[in-house]
Amino acid sequence: MIYTFSWLENTTPQSVFFHSLGHAKFFVQRLQRNKNCRKIFLEETEAQAA
Repeated sequence: MIYTFSWLENTTPQSVFFHSLGHAKFFVQRLQRNKNCRKIFLEETEAQAA
């Protein structure tokens, strides 16, 4: 499973992905402490081999 987070930081779109839900949750907690980060979205997708 791939966890992709998107957010706005100072009106600039940002995104990052994680393979671990635990790491993703920790990252979101850090984002929420930053006053410049807004509209945090989580998208879960299954990884598929090419």
